[in-house]
Amino acid sequence: MFVLCTVENMGKSNGCNPSGRKRRRGTENTNVPRVPLSLLRSPFADSVPKHVGHGVADAARNVVVGVGMGMSGLIAATIASGKEEGAVGVAKGLGAGIVTLAGGTLAGVVMGARQLGRGVMNTKAALQQTVRGRCYWCEIYGKWIDVHLDDMLADLPPTDDDIYRKSRKRKNKIMDWVKKSLSPDSNEEDAADADSTEQQDGELGEDFYSILGVGREATADEIRSAYRHKALLLHPDRNIGDADASQRFQRLLDAYNVLSDERCRIEYDTSGKVNPNRVGNGSYSNIEEILGARHWEPFIGRLGWTLHFTSRLYLDGELRKEMKNRRRLRLAKILLPLVDGDDATLEAARPAIVDAVCTRGGRSFMPLVAKQYAAVARQHLTRVPLRREIDRFRTSKWACISSMKLLTKTCVTTLYKAARKRLSGDQLINAALAFCQRDVQQSVGCAANLLLYDLSVTDEHRARRARMLVKISEMIMEICSTCSSSRSEATSQRL
Repeated sequence: MFVLCTVENMGKSNGCNPSGRKRRRGTENTNVPRVPLSLLRSPFADSVPKHVGHGVADAARNVVVGVGMGMSGLIAATIASGKEEGAVGVAKGLGAGIVTLAGGTLAGVVMGARQLGRGVMNTKAALQQTVRGRCYWCEIYGKWIDVHLDDMLADLPPTDDDIYRKSRKRKNKIMDWVKKSLSPDSNEEDAADADSTEQQDGELGEDFYSILGVGREATADEIRSAYRHKALLLHPDRNIGDADASQRFQRLLDAYNVLSDERCRIEYDTSGKVNPNRVGNGSYSNIEEILGARHWEPFIGRLGWTLHFTSRLYLDGELRKEMKNRRRLRLAKILLPLVDGDDATLEAARPAIVDAVCTRGGRSFMPLVAKQYAAVARQHLTRVPLRREIDRFRTSKWACISSMKLLTKTCVTTLYKAARKRLSGDQLINAALAFCQRDVQQSVGCAANLLLYDLSVTDEHRARRARMLVKISEMIMEICSTCSSSRSEATSQRL
């Protein structure tokens, strides 16, 4: 991965091919497409660090990642060679693994030094902006911004249809590249392209109701139940060695995405086709329904990883950043009436908070929301700039460490039980919830900060918003405690 990303950077810096030499006309194989290296995401931290503290944290992470990649290569090479050639293979694999370990470690050190240097360079500006206390550090784009929330919300699109449309175009480009790479001289390319174009225009092949095994009068619950049953049977992990398993599962996912969305289902029933730009744009995936996304999305937003359950989507770096930015602005927009309201407004929101807390996902996510609100408000009300920045840095890194600790523990438990064939659906959900914790913390914290750095209102107004955030946080924690006690009592009565 590191080598590929380095090659990509070399190609960009030289303005030519990765070797740095200009291409000669007539020597390039026109049948083989250029490798879209921009599609590959480095495992190393490469976002712009706010100051030297963030640079040190990123450097430490990159070194750990580099060593981890090298150790993985060392272990894999030794085991694989040992199985094939015995003791001689172990020696060969060990030698190759040591080279991999050295390369991974070197990559981590180089990338870590790069992040540390960037952090040192940004420290002066960070100190100046911290003392001023007027600008907000946008970690998505890696720069200081003046927050004028009214203008930002006015420019916020009502939907993400444009991002979905671009994403599907890029996904089609990736698939075209894969097909050409696997069979550059294939005569079936035109037929495949024609099929792809036909699907983009909305033409559908096999009947979606038949794929799910339900009738055209099936209810939403029946469709959901049929999808869960079929997904367990057709999932590629349960059909290892079957070359068509992924394709069958993709057709199942396409069918469910259409029939589970009321608008798309009506269009499909009426015309036998559906606009692909509408599929998956507003409907919830199966796991989101299980977690209760409809209730906690106003407080948390759409979880980024759930987009992987939407077919025909590929979000590269820029689209991913724009999606994150819009998500946080929408959270700020929903939160704005609460922090600008009074106690009566807050009480009116209590039923919605109760509904969110009582869901499977809300039990894990809503306490995180409350803690983020309290931390952001506390930092804003701290009058000493340096103390405020230290609090912000410490809180951010501690939250990151806590979420990584929980994720590691959950993943180890999940893998252990999967190996012993004792894995349950509830444990998979716990792993998904642990995976989402950091994403929730960052999005909620950013949305709250946008409200408190809003230069379109006075300092006193922003301070009032901070105090209301504290009240909202206390209400959420109170509701979480009450719901937890109720669940414990119900469990005791059943026992």
